[in-house]
Amino acid sequence: GAPVATHGFSLGRVMTFSPLTGEMDDGFKQGVTVGFESGDACGHATGRTWSMQIHIQCDLSAGVGAPVATHAEDCVYHFNWYSQHGCPVCRPDSYEAMGTVCVSGYHDVSFHREGICYGGTPKPDNIKNAPCHDQLQDVMPFWAIAMVVAGCGFVAVSIASLAYQFLKYRRLYSMYQKVDLPGGGGRAMDTFELADDD
Repeated sequence: GAPVATHGFSLGRVMTFSPLTGEMDDGFKQGVTVGFESGDACGHATGRTWSMQIHIQCDLSAGVGAPVATHAEDCVYHFNWYSQHGCPVCRPDSYEAMGTVCVSGYHDVSFHREGICYGGTPKPDNIKNAPCHDQLQDVMPFWAIAMVVAGCGFVAVSIASLAYQFLKYRRLYSMYQKVDLPGGGGRAMDTFELADDD
């Protein structure tokens, strides 16, 4: 048969990218809007050109998905595309380490994704029988741990020194109470000077 004549027009030749903003059909979504601008003329009287906006909305359950045309207004065609590729890219800090209760100095550590992300940094493998101090180092840097240990040591030494002084002067005071003044004048409560027994 004779060939069928077809006619199409360009919806844009220049590609742009911008964060997805505003309210979509089912509420606000994370994602990106891919735009195509400077298409064919949109009516001879308007002086405007056709353009297209593809709103790629984050949806991990949609897989790759596909764009679906929704409407056209003011010389702009709009498409919604639910896809996992519209989600933020996973980074190293997208995962949280969770440790089990320590048993004999060891525990199991598992990693869980915080929030929604796709691709990028993969989730770390779970760790079996990890030393418990590793979890503390994840929370506090080494220098902070060293300062805490040094501070605890200083407090312990101070308490031991005070206890020694207390016991020494308690013994001297006990000896002081047994001293009588010459002539039976009573105890030297005000005149006896404690001597260092070192």
